[in-house]
Amino acid sequence: MTEHTPKPQEPVTAEKVTAETQKAETAEQTTKQDFAELVQAQIIELKQDFLNRIESIKAQFPLSQADLLELKDVVKEEFSTVIEDVNQVSKEIKQEISDISAKHKEQLAEIFKRSKQHTVEALNKINLSQPKEKSDQTES
Repeated sequence: MTEHTPKPQEPVTAEKVTAETQKAETAEQTTKQDFAELVQAQIIELKQDFLNRIESIKAQFPLSQADLLELKDVVKEEFSTVIEDVNQVSKEIKQEISDISAKHKEQLAEIFKRSKQHTVEALNKINLSQPKEKSDQTES
Protein backbone atom coordinates (compact mmCIF):
# COMPACT_ATOMS: atom_id res chain seq x y z
CA MET A 1 0.00 0.00 0.00
CA THR A 2 1.30 3.42 -0.87
CA GLU A 3 0.70 6.38 1.32
CA HIS A 4 -1.29 9.21 -0.12
CA THR A 5 0.04 12.58 0.84
CA PRO A 6 -2.31 15.49 0.38
CA LYS A 7 -1.41 17.73 -2.51
CA PRO A 8 -0.27 21.12 -1.24
CA GLN A 9 -2.63 23.90 -2.15
CA GLU A 10 -1.24 26.13 -4.85
CA PRO A 11 -0.66 29.73 -3.79
CA VAL A 12 -3.04 32.31 -5.11
CA THR A 13 -1.42 34.52 -7.66
CA ALA A 14 -2.50 37.73 -9.29
CA GLU A 15 -2.86 35.77 -12.54
CA LYS A 16 -5.33 33.36 -10.94
CA VAL A 17 -7.37 36.20 -9.47
CA THR A 18 -7.35 37.96 -12.84
CA ALA A 19 -8.38 34.73 -14.58
CA GLU A 20 -11.31 34.23 -12.18
CA THR A 21 -12.37 37.84 -12.63
CA GLN A 22 -12.18 37.49 -16.41
CA LYS A 23 -14.29 34.32 -16.25
CA ALA A 24 -16.96 36.19 -14.28
CA GLU A 25 -16.85 39.11 -16.71
CA THR A 26 -17.12 36.75 -19.70
CA ALA A 27 -20.11 35.04 -18.11
CA GLU A 28 -21.74 38.43 -17.53
CA GLN A 29 -21.09 39.48 -21.14
CA THR A 30 -22.61 36.24 -22.40
CA THR A 31 -25.64 36.81 -20.19
CA LYS A 32 -25.96 40.37 -21.48
CA GLN A 33 -25.71 39.20 -25.09
CA ASP A 34 -28.34 36.51 -24.54
CA PHE A 35 -30.56 39.05 -22.85
CA ALA A 36 -30.09 41.57 -25.69
CA GLU A 37 -30.97 38.90 -28.26
CA LEU A 38 -34.08 38.00 -26.28
CA VAL A 39 -35.14 41.64 -26.10
CA GLN A 40 -34.57 42.09 -29.84
CA ALA A 41 -36.67 39.00 -30.57
CA GLN A 42 -39.47 40.34 -28.37
CA ILE A 43 -39.37 43.72 -30.09
CA ILE A 44 -39.50 42.08 -33.53
CA GLU A 45 -42.42 39.94 -32.37
CA LEU A 46 -44.28 43.00 -31.05
CA LYS A 47 -43.63 44.86 -34.28
CA GLN A 48 -44.93 41.99 -36.39
CA ASP A 49 -47.96 41.56 -34.15
CA PHE A 50 -48.71 45.26 -34.49
CA LEU A 51 -48.42 45.16 -38.29
CA ASN A 52 -50.70 42.13 -38.41
CA ARG A 53 -53.27 43.94 -36.27
CA ILE A 54 -53.16 46.99 -38.55
CA GLU A 55 -53.65 44.80 -41.62
CA SER A 56 -56.62 43.01 -40.07
CA ILE A 57 -58.13 46.35 -39.05
CA LYS A 58 -57.66 47.75 -42.56
CA ALA A 59 -59.41 44.71 -44.02
CA GLN A 60 -62.43 45.33 -41.77
CA PHE A 61 -63.05 48.91 -42.90
CA PRO A 62 -64.10 50.31 -46.27
CA LEU A 63 -62.56 53.68 -47.03
CA SER A 64 -65.48 56.06 -46.33
CA GLN A 65 -64.92 59.19 -44.17
CA ALA A 66 -66.86 57.79 -41.20
CA ASP A 67 -64.98 54.53 -41.45
CA LEU A 68 -61.67 56.36 -41.56
CA LEU A 69 -62.57 58.19 -38.33
CA GLU A 70 -63.52 54.89 -36.74
CA LEU A 71 -60.26 53.41 -38.02
CA LYS A 72 -58.38 56.30 -36.42
CA ASP A 73 -59.99 55.52 -33.06
CA VAL A 74 -59.22 51.84 -33.33
CA VAL A 75 -55.62 52.57 -34.29
CA LYS A 76 -55.33 54.89 -31.27
CA GLU A 77 -56.51 52.06 -29.03
CA GLU A 78 -54.05 49.67 -30.64
CA PHE A 79 -51.21 52.15 -30.17
CA SER A 80 -52.19 52.52 -26.53
CA THR A 81 -52.10 48.76 -26.13
CA VAL A 82 -48.69 48.55 -27.81
CA ILE A 83 -47.35 51.36 -25.62
CA GLU A 84 -48.58 49.56 -22.52
CA ASP A 85 -46.91 46.36 -23.74
CA VAL A 86 -43.65 48.20 -24.38
CA ASN A 87 -43.81 49.82 -20.92
CA GLN A 88 -44.37 46.41 -19.36
CA VAL A 89 -41.44 44.91 -21.29
CA SER A 90 -39.32 47.90 -20.26
CA LYS A 91 -40.13 47.33 -16.58
CA GLU A 92 -39.30 43.64 -16.93
CA ILE A 93 -36.02 44.47 -18.65
CA LYS A 94 -35.07 46.93 -15.91
CA GLN A 95 -35.86 44.33 -13.25
CA GLU A 96 -33.85 41.64 -15.05
CA ILE A 97 -30.90 43.99 -15.49
CA SER A 98 -31.08 44.82 -11.80
CA ASP A 99 -31.14 41.11 -10.95
CA ILE A 100 -28.18 40.41 -13.24
CA SER A 101 -26.22 43.29 -11.72
CA ALA A 102 -26.91 42.07 -8.19
CA LYS A 103 -25.89 38.54 -9.13
CA HIS A 104 -22.68 39.80 -10.74
CA LYS A 105 -21.89 41.92 -7.69
CA GLU A 106 -22.35 38.88 -5.44
CA GLN A 107 -20.08 36.79 -7.68
CA LEU A 108 -17.34 39.43 -7.64
CA ALA A 109 -17.62 39.82 -3.87
CA GLU A 110 -17.26 36.05 -3.48
CA ILE A 111 -14.24 35.95 -5.82
CA PHE A 112 -12.53 38.76 -3.90
CA LYS A 113 -13.34 37.08 -0.58
CA ARG A 114 -11.81 33.79 -1.76
CA SER A 115 -8.79 35.63 -3.15
CA LYS A 116 -8.28 37.42 0.14
CA GLN A 117 -8.56 34.15 2.07
CA HIS A 118 -6.08 32.43 -0.23
CA THR A 119 -3.68 35.34 0.01
CA VAL A 120 -3.86 35.38 3.81
CA GLU A 121 -3.32 31.61 3.90
CA ALA A 122 -0.33 31.92 1.57
CA LEU A 123 1.17 34.72 3.67
CA ASN A 124 0.65 32.70 6.84
CA LYS A 125 2.40 29.70 5.26
CA ILE A 126 5.28 31.91 4.17
CA ASN A 127 5.58 33.44 7.64
CA LEU A 128 5.46 30.01 9.29
CA SER A 129 8.02 28.53 6.91
CA GLN A 130 10.59 31.31 7.40
CA PRO A 131 13.36 30.44 9.82
CA LYS A 132 13.18 31.91 13.27
CA GLU A 133 16.53 33.62 12.81
CA LYS A 134 14.96 37.05 12.86
CA SER A 135 13.25 36.44 16.17
CA ASP A 136 16.46 34.94 17.60
CA GLN A 137 18.44 37.98 16.47
CA THR A 138 16.04 40.43 18.07
CA GLU A 139 16.18 38.61 21.38
CA SER A 140 20.00 38.88 21.53
